[in-house]
Amino acid sequence: MKIISSQPEPLTKAMSEIVRREVEEKIIYGELMPGSRLFEEELVEQFNISRSPIREALKILEHDGLVVIEPRRGARVAQLSITDLDEVYATRVALESLAAAQAAEHCGEDEKKRLYKDLSGLENAFATELPKEFFKANVAITNSIHEISRNKTLARLLRSIAKQSFRYRYLAYSMERDLMKISVGSNRTLVEAIVANDSWLARSVMESILRQSWRRVVGILGSEGREFLKQNPNGVRQQMDSKCY
Repeated sequence: MKIISSQPEPLTKAMSEIVRREVEEKIIYGELMPGSRLFEEELVEQFNISRSPIREALKILEHDGLVVIEPRRGARVAQLSITDLDEVYATRVALESLAAAQAAEHCGEDEKKRLYKDLSGLENAFATELPKEFFKANVAITNSIHEISRNKTLARLLRSIAKQSFRYRYLAYSMERDLMKISVGSNRTLVEAIVANDSWLARSVMESILRQSWRRVVGILGSEGREFLKQNPNGVRQQMDSKCY
């Protein structure tokens, strides 16, 4: 039996969260391809719920940049594009490098243990040779750095672009397997810089990691990406002076 539209609001929100999480994962992991239509009727049938939580979930996904909702045409998975990639990574270079620098400033003994545990998790995930597991472990390190930075405003800004960046990050690992091996080494260098409280090096390493990832994804996106790379050989633009944080 389907849950009727008069269901209590808390239940509606709970069901909406279930839909959002499942559709989000399918988009990030490429199970729902860019441009794919998301029909309300199919989602209602799939989750056995009313339209209300479906629509709420789609609105959240639209806010996160994963879905586009068009009047009278419905929802579809947002396209991957060079323009969006450049905007997302230019923003990440500025914000993630600042987070790494501030994490280095605030990294105490407990934080060091946490980062080494995350790094061990990344190495174990690499051993599985599963891009999805490696991606999750990589995100765990990034999230730890955000929290250790103790900058709530910065963490909030990074969360606002996180879902968009996840699509490109997972794409890079799934299409360029050697990038996982490279990532283990670069993340080890990043963690060592942070636990050594070297904010300048932490910032520099984070920038290098992001620029390398950017170049890989640009190449993956095809001829448009290769042409863009020729015109922008140095990667994403640096938005902030390295001394300003």
